[in-house]
Amino acid sequence: MRKITLMCSLFFTASLTAFAEVGDKITSLDQLSNDKCYTIQPQDNGRGTWLYHESDPTHLWANTKKGVAVDATSPNQQFAFLKSASGRMYVYSVGGKKFLEYDNSTSEGGSVALVDHITGNNTLAAFVQSTSEQKADYPWVVCIGSTHHIGISSANSYGIISFYNNTTDGGNCISITEANEFDNSEAMAKIQEAESKIALVEEANTYLKVPANSVGGYSETLWNALNEACGSDGSAEISDTNHPNFETALNNIKAGTPINFSNDKVYKIQNYIASNGYLISREQTDNSQVFSSDKKGEQTEALPIIANSEKWQAYTDDAGNTLLYNQGTQKYVQYDAVNNLWKLTEEAAYCNIQKNEAKGMGAYSIQDPNYTGHYQYMHVNNGQKDISGVKGWETSADATNFYFIETEGTAVDLASIALDKVKNEAQKLIDSYSAAYSDYIGCYSSASIAALKTAIQAPDATVSSIQNAIGQTKASAKTIQADKYYRIQNTMAFDDGETKFIYESADGSNIAWGSGTQSPAELWKLVATDDGTYYITSANTGKQIQLNPGTTGY
Repeated sequence: MRKITLMCSLFFTASLTAFAEVGDKITSLDQLSNDKCYTIQPQDNGRGTWLYHESDPTHLWANTKKGVAVDATSPNQQFAFLKSASGRMYVYSVGGKKFLEYDNSTSEGGSVALVDHITGNNTLAAFVQSTSEQKADYPWVVCIGSTHHIGISSANSYGIISFYNNTTDGGNCISITEANEFDNSEAMAKIQEAESKIALVEEANTYLKVPANSVGGYSETLWNALNEACGSDGSAEISDTNHPNFETALNNIKAGTPINFSNDKVYKIQNYIASNGYLISREQTDNSQVFSSDKKGEQTEALPIIANSEKWQAYTDDAGNTLLYNQGTQKYVQYDAVNNLWKLTEEAAYCNIQKNEAKGMGAYSIQDPNYTGHYQYMHVNNGQKDISGVKGWETSADATNFYFIETEGTAVDLASIALDKVKNEAQKLIDSYSAAYSDYIGCYSSASIAALKTAIQAPDATVSSIQNAIGQTKASAKTIQADKYYRIQNTMAFDDGETKFIYESADGSNIAWGSGTQSPAELWKLVATDDGTYYITSANTGKQIQLNPGTTGY
């Protein structure tokens, strides 16, 4: 029993993290503890160490700049790396009782400020790996504001900078040494308070990111109320949570009703990246391309913007098909896969407008349903200085997503256009039917064609009713049957003006075209394979048609 207890004890001890002791260098970040504080030693020892100094309690200093000796026992040279329950990390000055924060307000570039309370992302900290030749002894660089490296510079007046990102620099690369126990209660209370506000800020920003009156977003009244409570700058910060109307405005927009697409509305289609502009068209020979309003380039900008082309309609018929219509050109959006361009066409064309959950509230992608390639989504390509309009790309890109913002204007009634479009599609099927070909594979049944004619002529015809009839007509197409024999006729007339049938020679050695005697030599069975192709087998001899190697015949 003793042996078992001893073995368990040894196993348990070995599984624990080997935390550092006072004076030990940290060799792994999981050795850091919220209950400990640490001193910092840069790779270039001559630059000194991090220092809080009472003469300037608002900035972090290098001790060499204040003439203070390195002292691991001084609280002014001790710092805690505090991780919150959410996983965020903050750096805390023990002597100053302040958090380190990125400050880009100084004339010499970014420095490290010391603040009593966490103010937002600029107070967040993180580690990146050193890449210097001495990384074994100085393995880390600390980032403040998530991405700005903290380093000691001999040029900067503070000595401590946060604008020079370099993972090999002697002032950036550091070692961390345990200095003392640390009572974190005061600092952690401030972190907990701040993070409860950060959660509200993040929530508010999900609403403010979406322009007012956007589909999937909220009304201008609700949006403006929240924006005003956040300083009217379109973004929420921790300090905004102290505004007397902040909580009310946030709760009101959360309880509001998201805006839906409407056939009676006119929209401005703004790119997910606001600086990319919104969709318009420009004066060309055929006024055929969709452009972004902010597309640069002398040739592009020389083309005047078509009046009212910033106004769009997204008309969805009763069957769920959507027409994306431009009021300025009076044309419809369609993808040109050959030239990888989104164009405008006079013939009504469908578009898929899909909510992109990955991009958050109010973000939609635009896709051509007739093209199913990987890059079939509308994408603003302002970075390309050519004269082309918007192109196709994948939905993961920010520039491939859009906000549909309600704007002033009167919607054109597109109901008759949508109905005419599907009627024309149905009429093409009707026109392609001939009773003379009723025995041909692929021919529609006469009953389904009659039903399609009735559907078109019905006084209460809808897009949905006609599309259902089209579907039934296509489903009625005669298919190949495994137990039947067929004659195979060419589609083009020979020089004698006749169309001909494939027949097998008497000795079964080859095939040729004949005039249709309906003999067994003209009968063929089509045998399906697993990959969807067919063997063509003679009813006369049971042989299969195959390419004759070394010749151009069969």
